[in-house]
Amino acid sequence: MKDNVSVETNFPGGNACVLDVCERDGVPEVHFMPSPRGGPEAMWFHLRLLAGSTCPAVRCRLHLPDILLGGQSEPKGFAPVFRTECRDWTRVASVTPQARADGRPVYVWEVPGGEGRVETALCFPYGEAQLATLVKDLAWRKDVIGLTSAERGLFRVSNDFGAPAATRPGVYCLARQHAGETPGSWVLDGFLRAMAQAGAAAPLVWAVPFTDPDGVIEGRYGKDAFPWDFNRSWGSKHFPTELRAEMGSHPMRHEIKSIQHDLVAWALRCSPRIVLDFHAPGMCETSGIYCYLRDVDAEGRPDESHRPWVEAFARSLVEPWRADSFVRSGRYLSRWNTARLGDFVTRAMKLPACTFETPYAQAHESIFALEDYRAAGRGIAQAVLEVLAVPPST
Repeated sequence: MKDNVSVETNFPGGNACVLDVCERDGVPEVHFMPSPRGGPEAMWFHLRLLAGSTCPAVRCRLHLPDILLGGQSEPKGFAPVFRTECRDWTRVASVTPQARADGRPVYVWEVPGGEGRVETALCFPYGEAQLATLVKDLAWRKDVIGLTSAERGLFRVSNDFGAPAATRPGVYCLARQHAGETPGSWVLDGFLRAMAQAGAAAPLVWAVPFTDPDGVIEGRYGKDAFPWDFNRSWGSKHFPTELRAEMGSHPMRHEIKSIQHDLVAWALRCSPRIVLDFHAPGMCETSGIYCYLRDVDAEGRPDESHRPWVEAFARSLVEPWRADSFVRSGRYLSRWNTARLGDFVTRAMKLPACTFETPYAQAHESIFALEDYRAAGRGIAQAVLEVLAVPPST
């Protein structure tokens, strides 16, 4: 306890390195930065604050946002969230850019005082409690498909187990390959709820809500996390021999190995149609939700196996949430240039794969409320049902 404020980060999903706790103009201030937690990139933060009952507010000062992935000197596209004992998660009303004495940027916002414990985070947190609520609401199966490096369970949720050589269409989903990308979880949450509501009309759905459960629980951002980025860990002997030198012949994370085995099992128990991966982009991204494909043609168009899916997704994600440049691709330089999920699915399994990138706060000039994320997931689910209703030969 210092200056009538205590700060806590030792809880599931918590992340912040507190630089100072002080008081200015009668308002307690917490100076902090997100911790990289052993990786080369940092962005995700989630901290709890407890101030005296007479404090009108607590001022949060995020130092050096320009070194965070997708960060910049001005906070356009940055709108963190908070909750208190009196109100649920909501967006901070405004963020003010300031500068330190050395000229480097600081983002400043205030959260209410006098409402008991208050939390603030980069975006709406999605952890074990939210996943437990989802599974309970869906009444779906939750099964372990492997273990994490910290010996936690790696779980898959599903609406059915399917059967060998079954003809029911199948969709496989993943989220949180980068543990701090919580918008992806909320979109997947809306997607799975819509599929549950579709009942018998839904495809066989298998989903891994947390690809990196250790990172989710330990509060890591996870992009390019050591020892190997999860979405660069998809090497496999399932690749054709001539591609193994480029893609990698083995998965570089045990969790990815476990999911690869689960993907192969899923494909044998349905008529596999598509794999969907749910992410979030850089911190201050404002262009809206877009669909990332591993490969497009010279004009930036998807191939015929992806085209009907991409067109349906674009129709289902209404303005203002959809990016104007909806289909994106690229093989940009990375710390690890081995295979991604999209490579494994398209080149080893010979199936379409789409990754959705959903901003942490803003699309164009509109700010995401929590329900907007779920609504985007429902739209993606409706697009899947639309495509599956058309015979593949047409």
